[in-house]
Amino acid sequence: VRQKNLAAGLTNFDANLAANAARQANPAVFNLFVQFIQETQIDPLKLKRDQSWLGTGLSNFLAAKYTSVVTGVAKDRMLAELTSEPNLFPVSARSIDLVHPTDESAMKAVAVPYYAVSMQRKSTAVVAVWVDQAGEAAIPRTLTALRTKMPADGPALVKMIQEVTGADLSKYLAAQ
Repeated sequence: VRQKNLAAGLTNFDANLAANAARQANPAVFNLFVQFIQETQIDPLKLKRDQSWLGTGLSNFLAAKYTSVVTGVAKDRMLAELTSEPNLFPVSARSIDLVHPTDESAMKAVAVPYYAVSMQRKSTAVVAVWVDQAGEAAIPRTLTALRTKMPADGPALVKMIQEVTGADLSKYLAAQ
């Protein structure tokens, strides 16, 4: 009886340990991909605040894609988690205009981190819609165009993306 209890306890411990490791691996892998993409592809572009949605959205979208390959967690599930908003979240992502973001100095200090999280959610959602409409090939085509000639501001970036990929993201980027 003692051996059976010990064996069952070790099996249970092993299963719990594996489940705990799996829960921690996904965010860790995702964060490593975000950091790598940000440092190697996005930071060199030196995007302005009204263009930053593209960098944030691309980093999160691609990190979800590559994390799903490594961990087996579905990309769509990760994207849903990244873009879903709790009902009582203080700043709604829908209220944010990503091409004309509110300057942090114009906000109450307590609202700044909530605004940043909502910008990140909306940016990721917009990039997911864009890739759905224009295909994943839109990403390297856009990055190549940005490296060739950086648009002056957010509206010019939206126009360039439309010219390069055929996708008009204006309505998704605007406050609703």
